[in-house]
Amino acid sequence: MQRANINIGDWEKHNVVDDGMGGLMTRNVFSSLLSLSGRCVGAFSVRSPSTTDVWHYVFTQATTTGVVTLTVYNEEFVSLYTYPLGAISDSPVITHAVVNNQLVISSPSFSTTLYGAVGGGTMAAVKQASDNPDTTALDVPTGYCCSFGDRVAIAQGQVVFFSDPGIDPRTFVAENALALPGAVLDMFQGVDGALYMFTTAGIYTLPSDAIGQGQSVVGYLSRIPGLSTMRPRNACPTPFGVAMLDESDLVLLNNGTRIPLGTYAGQRALSRVVDVDDLRIFGEVYPTQNGVLIGFRTSREFYIAIDLRTNTASYVYSTTPLGLMGVLIDRDGWENHIVIDSVGTNRIVSQEITGSTEFDGTTLPATLCGTLEIGPAQRPLLRRVSASYSLAGALIRGEVERKLDTVNATTNNTTIIGTSNWANAGNCAGRALKSARLTFNARSSNPSIEIQFSGGGFSASSTLQVESSGLHPGVKDKQQ
Repeated sequence: MQRANINIGDWEKHNVVDDGMGGLMTRNVFSSLLSLSGRCVGAFSVRSPSTTDVWHYVFTQATTTGVVTLTVYNEEFVSLYTYPLGAISDSPVITHAVVNNQLVISSPSFSTTLYGAVGGGTMAAVKQASDNPDTTALDVPTGYCCSFGDRVAIAQGQVVFFSDPGIDPRTFVAENALALPGAVLDMFQGVDGALYMFTTAGIYTLPSDAIGQGQSVVGYLSRIPGLSTMRPRNACPTPFGVAMLDESDLVLLNNGTRIPLGTYAGQRALSRVVDVDDLRIFGEVYPTQNGVLIGFRTSREFYIAIDLRTNTASYVYSTTPLGLMGVLIDRDGWENHIVIDSVGTNRIVSQEITGSTEFDGTTLPATLCGTLEIGPAQRPLLRRVSASYSLAGALIRGEVERKLDTVNATTNNTTIIGTSNWANAGNCAGRALKSARLTFNARSSNPSIEIQFSGGGFSASSTLQVESSGLHPGVKDKQQ
């Protein structure tokens, strides 16, 4: 009998995340915060610079008429204002910019750009006269918008318009227009201060000092070679640098780091198939405090959470299909609220609590998938696998070469809420890891293993103990 400890920290993760301390934990379960009246097509949060209050801007579309309505909620998701936008496309890309406590919202699908104060109502943005009498103000363009220093940049086709310096971001003049070789698909200011413009002809950047030359925006336009995006939201800014999607990887432009996705090629009996042919075709990237989320709207039933502190990815799904449409924050800056769009279940959910049951009443499955590289010359009999989980009594399932086993984590000396009597509880083990041993008796030279835990928000050991026996070295036949 041979025993080996296997590190599973880099295995493919399904509803499992890094705990930030070198270990693993199952993700927190989803709870429902708000049910939406229509199909969500976009959402974002804005924090007031003066009061730190958070306001949520959610766009819902009526499925019968295609009419989109903007609803502004406070931090407790109490509806404050609504603004009808009329009938627009089914999958609009809605962007926003905040300058001097003023909010600008725009999209190529909008007939007019919106303007308002943070947390207040919105209205159509009307051009304001320039302080320079030698320039003439243009109508506020529509397109992809973002903040660039103390100005607002709006990309309309191949042209990027910059607002005049000053308090009001609604003044645009022809002298502050920048023509690019291709149509803009994404645009934002990175952590290095540069303006990143992702176009159909490549990726271009404009340094931050380009807006310090008086009224005009003057700077050297540079191109990043070798990479390109295919559609809007293929890239986003993060605290770790600019992240963008490649065919099968997430790429950080600042240092060239690549995070591969879909690394498991073994058999599946417990986890879902999560293959994506080309991430750029359907993928949309949303920044979070610790990384990014890659969503696919309604084309996939899951999204991918990437932790850029450890460069690891986790596939997030529930029994109810999860179509990620936006990420909302709370007052402390945590991105615990997301907006999902699924068949008959359009809602805002929060990922803040531990437990076993999701918002739809189902039990959270958390799975790790990996393959042991033993080699073709040996075919050991994989007898037992021991895993450790901190939720006492939780169901643990395992699969090796299509052979399944189920066991419960031990409950020795553990007080279990809802079943234990505090007066007779004895020793309390708390969140200590509790082991469980699964039996398989499967022979393979390259065994694929899946380990599944139930419940969310609990730690799991990043090490499996594998017991095997009966090594069968291969013998090469003599050549005649």
